[in-house]
Amino acid sequence: MTKENWLKHFIHASFWASSTSYAFFAMNFLGQIILARLLIPADFGIYAFVLAIREITLIFLGFATNQTFIQSEGESADFNASVMIVGLACVLFFIVALIGSGLLLAVYNWQYANMFILVCLGQVLMLLGTVYLAPLERKLNYKSAALIQGGASTLSLGAAILVAFLGMGLWSLALREVFQGLVLLLLALYYSELYFDFHVKARGIKKQVIFGMATAVSRGLEVLYYRFPDIIIQLFLGKIALGYFFQARYLAYLPIKLTTPFSEQVLFAYLTKIRENREQLTWHVYWINYVILRLLFPLVLIVYFFGEQLFDFIYGPKWIIAGEYFRYFSLFILFAAMFSCLQSACYSLGKQRFVSQSYLLAILFFAIGVITFAKGQYSALAFSIGMIIAYSYLLICLWYEGIKIAVFKLLGKPLIVFIIIWGVFHLLSLMIFIPLAIIAMILFYWYERKDLILLIKKIAGT
Repeated sequence: MTKENWLKHFIHASFWASSTSYAFFAMNFLGQIILARLLIPADFGIYAFVLAIREITLIFLGFATNQTFIQSEGESADFNASVMIVGLACVLFFIVALIGSGLLLAVYNWQYANMFILVCLGQVLMLLGTVYLAPLERKLNYKSAALIQGGASTLSLGAAILVAFLGMGLWSLALREVFQGLVLLLLALYYSELYFDFHVKARGIKKQVIFGMATAVSRGLEVLYYRFPDIIIQLFLGKIALGYFFQARYLAYLPIKLTTPFSEQVLFAYLTKIRENREQLTWHVYWINYVILRLLFPLVLIVYFFGEQLFDFIYGPKWIIAGEYFRYFSLFILFAAMFSCLQSACYSLGKQRFVSQSYLLAILFFAIGVITFAKGQYSALAFSIGMIIAYSYLLICLWYEGIKIAVFKLLGKPLIVFIIIWGVFHLLSLMIFIPLAIIAMILFYWYERKDLILLIKKIAGT
């Protein structure tokens, strides 16, 4: 297939992945609000804590990923090898889960222990389900893959709301994890184009394990970046503070999910097809970053200036303290979305070590920030700045690989607009600030119209 045809497939796959994901995103967002109103921060604190332990445990089994099959030749033997690798990882993971549950019972109580077992069971089912979705994703058939994943997530959330409404509290969150994994696995088995039959090639297994191990290190550090704060906050600030942090980060991550279908899921499969052409690779990485920034920029401003009011409106007054956390996550929204694009580019080039190094820098900055400013709200700020540092590091690494992104063209004008609006906010009253900020944004997008038209023409030309 020619590179032009692959670009058409990328746009088609991105359209379906995005449209289906957005529909399920809206349903899940509303469901999460209902769930938050039915439960209390302490429930989410316990849930966040056991999830953090689960994700950190998965670091050591990160070699079991469906990306190994996507990177392979796509033959039946390659699929069998992926299933065997994931199956072995699932067995090892559940053994570790039983041991971890015993430790949690000894240190905390039976709620922590049982929750840990259940969320681990849900993860085992998810791992098996995603490996059976890999053949669809490799062919860029993200219409079916997204429908399956979104359907499983939405159905499980509905079941969790029902259980929470019946007064089961914390256990509604556990049910969501298990039910989502089970539904995903059943649907993936039904719609998968390949099935396991024990026919494998030793060379294929070795190649997938090598790629999987390199990816595992990178994914492991990604997990540490996202879950390390949960452990620290639980240990030093308690489960209620962790509940605030967890819910604020969850809400901040929702806009990032809007860009995930084309900045991560589809992009990785597509960039592997054009990775030898550095000029094409540079063009796609730049413009996807451009679209993400221009798409999320107004939202970042709204969250930064009105985050507390938004959080109070969405979740209610019992979550008002989390609103300050939410404000500090505003920069994370933007740079995490753009970072996922650079991460996919690094993976397609086989440069997972760049991603690993960037997460190490982010974790180091977060640790320094928490030690220096021992306040829960400032930990959200340190979390966000760590992501900005990680994004900058990947830009530098890709530059030396021949992927030379025009950074000042990409970031310069939005930064100037932000500084102007920030100054107006602190100098003038709110009644004057809001219309002036709207005018500034209109002028910004008017000034950007030539680049936007160029991008539309380029896409239409495919």
